[in-house]
Amino acid sequence: MDHAPRSGGPVGLDIGSLTPVLAYWQGLRRGRAVPARTDLDPVVLQPWLAGAGIVERDEGRSIRFRLGGRVIAGLLGVEPRGMSLGALFAVAARDRLTGLTEAVFDGPRLLCMTLVAPHVAAGKPQIEVPMVVMPLCDASGTVTRALVCVDVDARAGLALPCRFQIRQAVLSAAGPQPRLTGLRVARGGAPALRVIEGGRG
Repeated sequence: MDHAPRSGGPVGLDIGSLTPVLAYWQGLRRGRAVPARTDLDPVVLQPWLAGAGIVERDEGRSIRFRLGGRVIAGLLGVEPRGMSLGALFAVAARDRLTGLTEAVFDGPRLLCMTLVAPHVAAGKPQIEVPMVVMPLCDASGTVTRALVCVDVDARAGLALPCRFQIRQAVLSAAGPQPRLTGLRVARGGAPALRVIEGGRG
């Protein structure tokens, strides 16, 4: 079952270290439904790039990676470019994922998920990994791409390559900008992530 936002966080789901990335995406909207792909600044996103990727929906409505960081490559077991987003998920989870991602592009909607996969050590509990899928528009305002992020430590303890199940998913319309945790506001009013010394790469 997929849920509307609940209290307890900016999207009603604990997304942990991805909260600043979501805040950055929200800030880039500047009164629009979603930011443009060209608004993203890789320098600003540097601490999260290893777990980030850009996906694009093609004419057949398949959603594939245009690029992806080393964490995503490790989870997939192959270079992400050209791979379906669904390749990160167990076969049993893919129909549900399709419905969720259709809402991301057609809504547009923000998608936050808690994913689970087996621990590399037999008998240990499954590992939870947060994922956020944030829609992006092209120059015409059409949502054609999305920024996908997982925690840069997502591979820790997982049997790789891994295929996730979806434990929980929250779809929400782009709402008010949350408190910009871990962010500063750059000149011109555009929010930017503050790269913390020793931050994740």
